[in-house]
Amino acid sequence: MGKGICSSIFSSRTMLALFVVLLSMGMYYLRDALFSALVPISMWYYWLPSSLKTCPMIDPEVFRSKIVPVPEITVSSHEECLEAGMKMGHALLCSGYDIDEERIAELILSDPAQYKMRCYTRPEHLTSIVTISGYEFVNATLADIQNMPDCYAGFIMGPTHHERLLQAFPNLDATSPSVDHKADKEKIASGGSLNFATSFLANFRESVISTSDHAAPVESVVYQLVGEKVFLMYDHSRTQHSYTFSKILHPWPSCASDYINNIPEFWVAPVRAGTFLYFPLLWAHTVYTTAGTNIMTNVRITKKEFIMKQSWKKIVGIILTGIMGGSWKAESYNQYLWDADELFDDEPSTRMIEGVLESFL
Repeated sequence: MGKGICSSIFSSRTMLALFVVLLSMGMYYLRDALFSALVPISMWYYWLPSSLKTCPMIDPEVFRSKIVPVPEITVSSHEECLEAGMKMGHALLCSGYDIDEERIAELILSDPAQYKMRCYTRPEHLTSIVTISGYEFVNATLADIQNMPDCYAGFIMGPTHHERLLQAFPNLDATSPSVDHKADKEKIASGGSLNFATSFLANFRESVISTSDHAAPVESVVYQLVGEKVFLMYDHSRTQHSYTFSKILHPWPSCASDYINNIPEFWVAPVRAGTFLYFPLLWAHTVYTTAGTNIMTNVRITKKEFIMKQSWKKIVGIILTGIMGGSWKAESYNQYLWDADELFDDEPSTRMIEGVLESFL
C-alpha cells in the first residue's frame, strides 16, 4: 500500500513537472509578446548595459554577403504591384505605373495642419540602426520642413492630409483611420480592411539612416515622390533576435553587430521618383534617406486575414498590445529606446552600413 501511495505521489509530481516544462516551452516561444505586455517599461532598464558599451565594428563583407537585391517588375496599377508582392511573399520593386509625383508633392505640402517634426543634432544623433535617436520636437506645417535642416516628419496622418492624398490615390478609404480607432477595430474584426496612407518628409543636410529598425502590422506600397531612399528589410519570422511590441515592433536594443548576426538575409531596395516598393506585413525595415527635401508616401492596407497568417507569437503580441491599449506605452516606450540609444556607441558600424546602402543609388 505504501508503495502505491509513493508511486501515485511520484506520478503526480512527474506530471506536474512535465506540465511546468511544457508551459515554460510555450511561454518561452511567446516571451517577446508577454514581456512587452506584462513587464512595466520602467523595469526594462534592468536589461540594459550599466554604462556606455563600445560596439564592435561590423565586417563589411559579412554584411554585404547577406544582402539580396529586391527584384523589379513592370506593373500597370497599384493593385497589380500589391497583388504580385503578396503572391511572392517578399519585397518587390514596381515600375511602369505612372503617377504625377509633382502634383502629389504639391498636394502634400499644401496641407495647412501643423505636425510634430523631429529635429536632430549631428553627430550625436542618428548613429544606430537598432535604437531610436534623441531629437527635439518642433511644430510646423509640412511645407515648412523645406527650410528646416535636419528635421523629419514621419507617419503623417490626419483628416486634411488624407483629403489631399485621396485626390491622388483613389484606392484609399473615404476617411483616414479614426482617432480612437474603435470603428477601425470593428471593421477589421468583421473581416473588412483599412486602406490608408502615411507620408514621410525630411530635409537632412547629409544623407543618413533616418529611421531605425521597425515593423508595422500592415501591407505597404511605398511611393517615392521627391529625393531618393534605400530600404534595408528582412522577414522577422526568419530571425532569432528579440523584439518589443508597441504600435509597431522594434528590435531589443543592442549593438548592430549582434543584430546583424541574428538575421540570415537582408533585402535592399533603392526607390526613386517613379519607382514603387511593396513589402509584406511585419517586415522590418531601416530607411536611408538622401540629403535635401525628401517626400515619400506609404499606401497601407491591413486586414484580419493578413494578420492571422503571421506566427502565433506575433499574433499574441498584437492582440496583447491592443488589449493593454496605447496609453501605457507611447512616450515612455520611445523614451526607453532613446535612453537605450545613449548606452551603445555604434557609430562606426552605422556609417559603414550607410556607405553600403549609398552604393545602391
